[in-house]
Amino acid sequence: MIIRKTTLAALGLSLLAAAPAAFAGAGELTTVVTPLSTNVSFTESATDPFFIVYEVSISNEQSTNTINNIVFTGATAPVPASSGALAVFDSATGATCTTTNADRTAISCSIGQLKAGASAPVFYVTFRAPTAATGATETQFTGITYYAEGTGGVPQSPPLNSTQDWTAGNVLLGTTSPSNIKSGVPQVNRTLKFSTAPNLVDTELSDQITMTVSVPGTAPVTSTLTILDEALPTTDTRCIAQGNFYRCYISTLTIPDLVYPTGSGKYLDITLRLDPAAVKPGFKTSNVRVYYDGNPVSACQVTSASGAPITYAALPCYTGIVYYKNWNRNSSWPQAWEGSVDVFAVHDRNGRWGIE
Repeated sequence: MIIRKTTLAALGLSLLAAAPAAFAGAGELTTVVTPLSTNVSFTESATDPFFIVYEVSISNEQSTNTINNIVFTGATAPVPASSGALAVFDSATGATCTTTNADRTAISCSIGQLKAGASAPVFYVTFRAPTAATGATETQFTGITYYAEGTGGVPQSPPLNSTQDWTAGNVLLGTTSPSNIKSGVPQVNRTLKFSTAPNLVDTELSDQITMTVSVPGTAPVTSTLTILDEALPTTDTRCIAQGNFYRCYISTLTIPDLVYPTGSGKYLDITLRLDPAAVKPGFKTSNVRVYYDGNPVSACQVTSASGAPITYAALPCYTGIVYYKNWNRNSSWPQAWEGSVDVFAVHDRNGRWGIE
């Protein structure tokens, strides 16, 4: 699955309070729903979504009764409602959730029973961020937790069917800078594709660099990719000396607190692609220089035995640089890639990547 940067939300909008909601009903059940990011970029198309991820916790910590048949339900809605910018259900982690309406904006998750003083495992529900729509500014997520209070407590009480309304903080759509891309990352393996928007004012940068990131399964986090405009070759002597591209490029990937343990075999696999418009005539892959946080990066050297989790002699590193040139019908890559350049990089954490 790929993700792609799109249009900018209207500037000057204020973000509604994003504090989680907690309500108590019969049995003292508490539901807290929190968006992992209060600001997510618009999705460009149904096939290239950004994600809104919500963390859900349900507890019976304040009760002396066992609570049965707990069902979490919720639905997203656009703000304002007239915009029709729908956030549709994508996946859930830690709970079994299904959609309950044709638009796929409503979900139902079966939680089961919670004994007195217990909490359900925290789970996450993920929606695809809506596409840009005139007047759309935010996505809201509200719902009801249904449950039945069992007998127990002092004094004992008969079973009572109960409902508890909850609401999550609204999520602002779009970012304050067209080069700042934000998306939630679900707790499943995802390949996330970020690039500059095709309608940026700075047309020299439009879609000339793309970062694709494969994120191994991990707890959901908020991912932010920023495309930074490096100096033109006329003012960057180091870039001029390479003679590879018409511009120098830097991409900064930030996934808060993400560091894979040494020997885990989990890494961020990063592809930095330069489109043909950015590549100078006479380009040679041997001339390309890759940088991480301003320091040169070398080719990867695998140190693990065959069949074991992959480990590298040093990180960060790159596994290859490919120039897609002279396509023919026997080529292993699509003709649409003709003239593009890919740099395949590996690291176990975030950072600032550059290509020259």
